[in-house]
Amino acid sequence: MTREFGYSTYAFLDAGRITVISQYDGRQSLKILDQRRVRQVQLPCTSIKPYLSANGNQVALIASSPVQTPSVVVVDVDRGTVHPIVGAEPLVDPQSLSQPEQFVFTTRDGAEVHGLFYPPWNPAGARGACQARSATAHVV
Repeated sequence: MTREFGYSTYAFLDAGRITVISQYDGRQSLKILDQRRVRQVQLPCTSIKPYLSANGNQVALIASSPVQTPSVVVVDVDRGTVHPIVGAEPLVDPQSLSQPEQFVFTTRDGAEVHGLFYPPWNPAGARGACQARSATAHVV
């Protein structure tokens, strides 16, 4: 049996608050729970690995997005600031990547399934990659 060291989807902050990873509509977010309310911390990521660690009002986490490889960042949950600690620069220009669109469909048994659709991306004026084969195997 393999065990992961440090696996945690929540962490304790100062002032009796708790931070948790929440997943909804195919995206993950960071939420803060205190005695009176729940609020979401706005982050430039769509995926958070389940390795949260907190100290005071700061949370260290591993985050990524469709245009950013996984990076270790520290988030100040009161100010909403994100400080990168380590991580690679995007492999390509983010503007050259298709942006995901959320979708939901209902299965035959009535369950809702959430997903991300990456539509074909085509820079302005570029011809898309398209192949059409005829019965004589000509490629257009």
